[in-house]
Amino acid sequence: MKILYVEDNEVVSDVVLMNLEDTDFDVEVVRDAETAIDLLSRKDYDLLLVDFHLPKKNGCQLIKELEKDIPIIFLTGDPDTVQASCDGSCPNIHAVIDKQDVDQLPGVIQDVRAKKTIA
Repeated sequence: MKILYVEDNEVVSDVVLMNLEDTDFDVEVVRDAETAIDLLSRKDYDLLLVDFHLPKKNGCQLIKELEKDIPIIFLTGDPDTVQASCDGSCPNIHAVIDKQDVDQLPGVIQDVRAKKTIA
């Protein structure tokens, strides 16, 4: 499963990558929304993993600009803001996970993979 991970904080992305290292996920990390939009226009990914607080654009602004139908998981320290900001605007949001619960991420990604395979 090819994942694009949008996270501006290198320490956080390192922790997330450590939590995913024993999986078969192929994760590419970018630091801002503009780079993510560019890559998504040129490459195919199975999942978008995104932080809410990003430079220049937040995660909800990013997903509103997407031209691809791709499952999305928010991994953020501010889950309440994600739910308030993205409320109903994107049906592709499969989960909003607090960064403190990063250990749950592999299971959530597996659930998204299973739903995508069934659909």
